[in-house]
Amino acid sequence: MQMFPKSLKSSPLIIASSLLAFSTVVTSANAADLNSLRAYVWDGATWDPDVTQSSATGPVSYGITGSSFPPPPVSGYPNEGHVAGLADFGVLKAHAYSSSNNANSQASINVDTRFSVAVNAAAQTPGGGTGLVFGDSVSLNLSFRLDGILNSGAATGDATGSVGVNADLRIIDPNIELDCGSPDGCYTPRLFDFGANADTATYGSTGEAYNSWNWNLTTRNALDQIIDSQSDSDSWIIGPGAMCSGPICNDISFNTGILSTTLETTVGASLDIMGGLSIFAQGTSFWGDGAYGSADFLDTFGLVITPLTDGVELDYGSITPAPFDLGGATVPVPPAVWLFGSGLIGLIGIARRNKS
Repeated sequence: MQMFPKSLKSSPLIIASSLLAFSTVVTSANAADLNSLRAYVWDGATWDPDVTQSSATGPVSYGITGSSFPPPPVSGYPNEGHVAGLADFGVLKAHAYSSSNNANSQASINVDTRFSVAVNAAAQTPGGGTGLVFGDSVSLNLSFRLDGILNSGAATGDATGSVGVNADLRIIDPNIELDCGSPDGCYTPRLFDFGANADTATYGSTGEAYNSWNWNLTTRNALDQIIDSQSDSDSWIIGPGAMCSGPICNDISFNTGILSTTLETTVGASLDIMGGLSIFAQGTSFWGDGAYGSADFLDTFGLVITPLTDGVELDYGSITPAPFDLGGATVPVPPAVWLFGSGLIGLIGIARRNKS
């Protein structure tokens, strides 16, 4: 396996200047900051709303201010839908609700965010020691969580209510390229990869509901070797008589808790962070008495990155990451995993300095 950090292909003069400077500052190779939102509702006859928003400088939102989503109906299922969402740098929120009495009604919302962070050495005062320099191995802590509530329901008869949620979070260092000598060419590994999905569906014809959710994360070092892996999943079917009274209804809670992992990187790295959250809710009822689906993830998907190595400063450029309250203690990374990874990244840092 061959590794070719793009940052080391810079002019020797530039690299030497970085090593001598009291503060090492490297801008992102992929400065593509963007928040985006796409939302629609189909009530069986019209699209209302049909919204698309994006911004490279600030948050985008729809229906958040004063939003109060209706509870699942106890009688009557009008053809209607509601959506709300927000995309800010590092925080995503979404909620979709759809009900139907005589149509296929749908509500969908997708929110995405991407931004970059430069890993810099803090400024050193003259005579205060060498401090960190370009290429030194350092560690960051990434903590985040995803939680929400999904609900589906259907009255007895030919009716189905369903909802699905998908979320992802990826982090890459675009300056790292591996296997550049292979026939397929270079590729950039994902230092961090998180994926999650949850869904529920209720069937009025059988009185059964199906639920499923899962999530998994993988953290890799700059050599594309796994240093941390966490996951959880569950699925089940609720049969007749096991659901609540009134219209057939079904609720599931999805909560990863606060997940924490260590990102191994170097001074001078520029990390690109990309996250997405999407919800699709549907109620289908042509000959039954109604159906609905809803999912509330309005308080839930956010991340916090903090240096574990003294002397590291994170620079987000022209944007400011949105604050996110994790709401509890983080899940620690096993010490053995952290030490194993730190040794590997240390070798990479030494190799980088030797090459420079």
